[in-house]
Amino acid sequence: RDRRRRTMVRSHGERILRLARDLVAARHVVGGLAHDLSGRALGDLGHLGQDVRQRHQLRERAKQISEWFGERFHLTWKIARIYNLIGAEMPLRGQYAIGQFVAQAIYDGKIKFYGGLSQRSYLHVDEAAKWLLAILDTGTPLLPYDVAGDEPVTMAELARRVGKEFGVPVEHIEGPDRCDLYLPDLRRAHSLGLRQTISLNESLERLHAHF
Repeated sequence: RDRRRRTMVRSHGERILRLARDLVAARHVVGGLAHDLSGRALGDLGHLGQDVRQRHQLRERAKQISEWFGERFHLTWKIARIYNLIGAEMPLRGQYAIGQFVAQAIYDGKIKFYGGLSQRSYLHVDEAAKWLLAILDTGTPLLPYDVAGDEPVTMAELARRVGKEFGVPVEHIEGPDRCDLYLPDLRRAHSLGLRQTISLNESLERLHAHF
């Protein structure tokens, strides 16, 4: 299942909330109709997004395209851009660091990590569900709203927090590292009155109690 293209529908399809991951690329907005404000075809923008500056450029371009198509074609769906979530349903030993750390704590009795400079933020799934409904109900059509935590944390710090909560030792080992930022812009979410109320530490406490 392509999670970047999941859609939530309410009221017999009249109200649509589109869920995306990170960048809402132009080709994902209205399929093959992607053109910029001057009418020039944008083509495939997938080559962008490898560094922070390019990701920001692509995000701003997608915003312009969304606004333009919304006005021209009278589109009314809402867009929520999902970042990193935390909760009992998240996969363990998957591709995401937090699931791997929790799995190591539970099954190995210790956590090993390499690198650790990259930064992420985490939002509890219970809170994310409330945000999605609020975006569907009161968000501006075609404008992406970031759904994410507001507390940046490095992967090294995340490993230490998981280790502290689960009471297991944490060891840094040699390995490759990336120093990338995968953090949201929460200004639009804040404009709807949305704030993170379940901290990362509390989320880890809930996760520990579940397992």
